[in-house]
Amino acid sequence: MPTATNLKPLELHHLSHSQHTSYLRCPHAYFLERVAHVPALPAWWFIGGSCVHNVTETWERLVLDGANVNIEFNVEEITWTVLDELVDEEMRKKGVPQDQWFAAGRWPAKNGYDWWKANAPGMVQRYIDWRTATKWEIAYFNGIPGIECELNVNFEFGQFTGAPDRVFRLPSGQLVVGDVKSGSTLPKDGLQLGTYSNALEMLGFERPAYGTYIMVKADPKPGEDVHTPLIPLDKYRTPYLEQVYGATKSCIELGAFAPNPGDACRTCVVQKGCYAAGGERSAEFDPLNPRYVEEYLSAGGN
Repeated sequence: MPTATNLKPLELHHLSHSQHTSYLRCPHAYFLERVAHVPALPAWWFIGGSCVHNVTETWERLVLDGANVNIEFNVEEITWTVLDELVDEEMRKKGVPQDQWFAAGRWPAKNGYDWWKANAPGMVQRYIDWRTATKWEIAYFNGIPGIECELNVNFEFGQFTGAPDRVFRLPSGQLVVGDVKSGSTLPKDGLQLGTYSNALEMLGFERPAYGTYIMVKADPKPGEDVHTPLIPLDKYRTPYLEQVYGATKSCIELGAFAPNPGDACRTCVVQKGCYAAGGERSAEFDPLNPRYVEEYLSAGGN
């Protein structure tokens, strides 16, 4: 019988940067979503962000294939089509009415469907305009373009998997790992970018020296560019990454899932199953709820 104190140790087959950041944000939310499988509420920032990523990736691949994108690529129509497909898919998977989906921004002008329909095409166009102006080229690795290329490497702690949004080659010949961001929050460091750089080196490829975040939500301020200044990635090497990710993996496998209640609970996609956040379904999913065992047994658990 599972309780709050005798959960079985977990075995992670692989770790990713998103798992690492999710765990650090709130270990208990990580547990609820990925272990207890609390039904996560849809969030517009995930859906809209996926739309922007998908469309910019499509544009990149069309360019590589030699398509005349100036004629064949209608940014607005393609973006709206992808957005609607993602919304329909989310509805089929979760069946949650759209008025219950999480949306950023201030009430009543929340960043829901209408906001993303109005703004996502501009984000895509901003990316296209930036790419056209920079003249950076997509790097290749054994004939595979550096566009969402899957990287799987083995550390001492186990397997790490990831897929950089882009790997560019500058006119100088140096490589740059790029990550497309449709939100306004800039990551505090280059860990994600450096991890991908190191993974490429571990796989026997040229190591990118720099990384950058491509911030497409709004026009840059005067004197700035869409992409952040290049971030040196030299410190993100195997011994350092072993310690950083290895610690997270150990905590997860040991079952260290303490809650971290705070402002982020308001937009947590599994808050309804969280006892610390007062979730109405916490007795059904959360071992921290004193009624969890009772609910578990009544549902036929053993």
